[in-house]
Formats: sequence, structure tokens, C-alpha cells
Amino acid sequence: MATAKDIKKRIAGVKNIQQITRAMEMVAAARLRKAQEMAQSARPYAEKMKGLMENLWVSVSDDIEHPLLEKREIKKLALTIITSDKGLCGAYNGNMIRKIQEFINYNSDKDIVLLCIGKKGYDYFKKRNLPIINFHPLPVKGVSIEMVKEIAGELIDGYKKREFDQVILFFTRFVTVMNLRPTERGLLPLERPKGKELGEVVQEYIFEPSAEKLMADLLPRFIETEVYNSLVESIASELGSRLVSMRNATKNSGEMIDDLTLSYNKARQASITRELLEIVSGADALRG
Repeated sequence: MATAKDIKKRIAGVKNIQQITRAMEMVAAARLRKAQEMAQSARPYAEKMKGLMENLWVSVSDDIEHPLLEKREIKKLALTIITSDKGLCGAYNGNMIRKIQEFINYNSDKDIVLLCIGKKGYDYFKKRNLPIINFHPLPVKGVSIEMVKEIAGELIDGYKKREFDQVILFFTRFVTVMNLRPTERGLLPLERPKGKELGEVVQEYIFEPSAEKLMADLLPRFIETEVYNSLVESIASELGSRLVSMRNATKNSGEMIDDLTLSYNKARQASITRELLEIVSGADALRG
């Protein structure tokens, strides 16, 4: 049975952990506000870009030629996966890795390569000897345009050079702090919007230069927009998951301190009672 001294040491240790988790919760909350604003501000631009591409697509002929629109037999897949660099963020990484692993198992008949953004996913799949074409750390403090262009450029160049036949993006979509959705999205080749027939243009455009030239110029930018949007969504999701995880850890440590304090008081009371019994027994022995 643990002594009162041992329990007191455990209480001190749990209090130190509680201070750390509370500090991490506050840091995550401060960063989450900024990351959430970035994710929310990126969505309207991404939606407008997608709408513009849809309108462009139904305005051009089906036989338009561009390397990013070329469909070919899918033999090799490139998965762009976004996880975190650090742990202590609940089930954030586990849910994403599980979704990716299920996809890999389902497509076991195809060659799969990975472009990893975030150290957790990189470490997991590296141990399983899956080919990784590149690794980028996840910038929690902010996404730079240079990083977005570099990642998008790697995917575009690889697809143009036929190093892989399809690119799929895995990221976590931020809905609320308690609602984070691991998401799978096809990135390349770009698919013609379903349900859009020629003539069913949502909004009329007058193109100058031609719609074909505009589409060729906008396709790489559309890929960059998708990459940027997935990065800011993932960062907000990571911080939201870390906030909830640290909040729960702080709460649990408080409950543990209460239980240990009760055990400490019981042990201390038992020790005092035992000492009193020893004193009384000794006094009785002397009188006898």
C-alpha cells in the first residue's frame, strides 16, 4: 500500500502535468482562432475558383487538350497526405492514418507512392516501407505561398511526366472543434463537373482571351488553391483536436488530484491512528 509520502509525490507530479496541459490548451486556443479565420477566409475563394472552373469547363469543347486533363489507365497512384508534426492532439492523426491505410488496402493491386505533409504520417508509412517521394513539415503558424507552389509543382510535374496516373489528396476538414472530418479528394486528373452539360452554364462569361487559353492558365492555379485550402483546413483541425485533448487532460488530471488527495488524507489518518495506538499500547505496557 502506498504511503502518504508516496501519494504526496504523485499529487505534486500530477499537478505539474496539469499545469503543462493547461498551458498547451491556452496556446492551442490562441492559435486556433487565427487558424480558423484562415480556413474560413480560404473557403469562399476556393468555392469561387471551383465555380469559375466549372463555368469554363462547360464553355469549352470536350476535346480540349491539356496535360492535367489527360486521363489514362490508373496503374500508379500518388497520395498527398496531411497529418501533424507533433502528437498530443487526440485522434486527429489516428483517424487520418486509418482512412489512408484502408484506401491503400483497398487499392493493393496498384502501385502507390506518398507525398507526406506532416511528420506523423511520414513516420508511420516509412516504417511500413511504402515509397515516399517527398516530405514537408506542416507549418502550424502559417502556410506560405512558396510552400503551396512547391507542393503543387511537385504534383503537376509528376503527373505531366507520367510518374503517376492519379493524385488523391487526404486532409482533415474543419467543421467545428468537435466535428473534424478526414476527407479524400481527387486532385489529378481534373474531372469534368458531373451534371454539367454544354449550355447549362451557371453564369455567362465573355472570355478574352479564349476559354481554352484561360483554362490552361487557371488549371495550375486551381491545384494550388486546393492544396492551400487543404493545408489551412488541416492546421485548424489539428489545433482544434489538440485544444479538446488538452482540455480533457486538464480535467482528468484535476479528477486524479481529487482522488489522490482523498487517498492521501486516508493514509495520513491511518498513520496518525496507528501512531496513537502504538503510544497507548506502550503506555499500557509501562503501567502493567
